[in-house]
Amino acid sequence: MRLLCGWSLALLGSLLILLLSVDPGRAVTRYRNSSPPASSPGVVIDNGTIMLGVNAEGHLNVRDAGPPSSGEGTTDVGLRFLPTGAEAIAPGCLCEGWGVGEMVLGISGTASVDLPGGITNMVLENFAATASTAVSTVNVGGIFRVVHDFHPSPATPLLYEVTVTIENISEVPLLDVKYRRLMDWDIEPTAFAEFVTIDSGTAANLAFVTDNGFDSPDPLSPPQVDGGFSFGDRVDDGPR
Repeated sequence: MRLLCGWSLALLGSLLILLLSVDPGRAVTRYRNSSPPASSPGVVIDNGTIMLGVNAEGHLNVRDAGPPSSGEGTTDVGLRFLPTGAEAIAPGCLCEGWGVGEMVLGISGTASVDLPGGITNMVLENFAATASTAVSTVNVGGIFRVVHDFHPSPATPLLYEVTVTIENISEVPLLDVKYRRLMDWDIEPTAFAEFVTIDSGTAANLAFVTDNGFDSPDPLSPPQVDGGFSFGDRVDDGPR
């Protein structure tokens, strides 16, 4: 089961903050608006219940970073439920990532392990982590500074939260900014045959959601919904 989310935004020399909460079995997105070297390795963080493998550029799925998972036996760590050792996004391909772009200027950058494009048009400014948190800061094309702050959710130990801050560091207004996030859910113990619910909630600037987690993370690329993929929310969609 796949998930693609895109936000359409205007960034006029200000900051934008997205709050994204994830758990191993359900995709939930919340939105809020408010005014080291590139070779840094990824890290594994956890809150005692949920484990994340976070790469330096802010995308998930760190290769060979943990013990074999309880289902498919992968040693790659993306999103795990520690009580059972079940992995949720690393089985199969490491298809999770993000991208940001300005549609008028035609400038974008992406970060992923296996999704199209990989890491493009961004420079790592800083990556810092503790046992339970990770903060990635990148410069995208000299236009954006993007900070991904991963931390335990204050709401429940069953959630991790990432606060995404997008800053305009250029001298020009950015009138059509888009942020895109994708993931391919393969949730153990039934990886490749899970049921997923997608709920857009009340996010005013959410442009779309699809079930194509193999799409490009580049917001300049139109979403692809051919081959059986589709737009829109869904409830207990699967097994697939």
